[in-house]
Amino acid sequence: MKNDELLHKWVNREISKEELEVFKARPEFASLTALYKGTEDFSAPVFDDAKMLSDILGEKKAAILPKSEGKRVFLTSWVKYAAAASVLLFAMWFMWPANTMVTVTADAGEQIMGMLPDQSMYTLNAGSELTYDTEDWKTERSLYLMGEAFFEVEKGEKFQVNTANGQVKVLGTSFNVRSRDAKLEVVCRTGKVGVTSIAGKDFGVLMPQDAISISRDKLVEKWQVSKTDTKDWTQGIVRFRNAKLADVLSELERQFSIKINSQNIDIQQVVSCNFQNKDLDTALKTTLSPLGIKYSISDKVVVLRN
Repeated sequence: MKNDELLHKWVNREISKEELEVFKARPEFASLTALYKGTEDFSAPVFDDAKMLSDILGEKKAAILPKSEGKRVFLTSWVKYAAAASVLLFAMWFMWPANTMVTVTADAGEQIMGMLPDQSMYTLNAGSELTYDTEDWKTERSLYLMGEAFFEVEKGEKFQVNTANGQVKVLGTSFNVRSRDAKLEVVCRTGKVGVTSIAGKDFGVLMPQDAISISRDKLVEKWQVSKTDTKDWTQGIVRFRNAKLADVLSELERQFSIKINSQNIDIQQVVSCNFQNKDLDTALKTTLSPLGIKYSISDKVVVLRN
């Protein structure tokens, strides 16, 4: 599990305005806010170091205790502090809520399949991460996605996928979500899918085989995928439609856990291409040969040249 950088910045009040908008879209934001407000009045006990040292070392009588004539026991100051601290820690153990957040991370060159609490299935693509709250799942099927995932959702109440570029709301359906940089792409396979930008702009409902691409609250493209061509990255075929070459190269890096040196190459050119994600050499040929780009592979580094 990776460190949660946004959560760390939010707790320490170092989060930027743009990062805060992304953080507010996370499913656990409401519970985090309630928890934070509930602990605002908490403060650590104030210790007087000088007085404590005096209590421990300043009086010789404290070093040698007189023989007890009964069952009364007098504790030195440091023991009192230790006892108080123990009581405080014991109380906090029961007061502090259990961590119900689950984060799943797929590293470069890795794909992860899993099941959500309602038995909905997900496949997480390389270089992606999803987070959800098991405690709130029964009342609110909502998760946060960074990257790309394919979902097969069980029928039930609203199911929502939150990303940095917008939200996807569904009932029972199967669909793919890709959120990279400032672009959100959604493909509906079965059922119905509603797409909303991060600013709340509604882009309507997608029917089976409908696909949409939005960027910064603007519609980039709408199209239909073939009903017979059901293979996608979950079956080993990665598809790009009217994408920048830079985005395709980034996906190649994620799929094969490599580094691509693209100096002197126009990576802003727009391309449409498919590549399989099992063999690196074949994927590079499929992607780069039509563009007249040559390549060489050394260990985990690919160098491109015209």
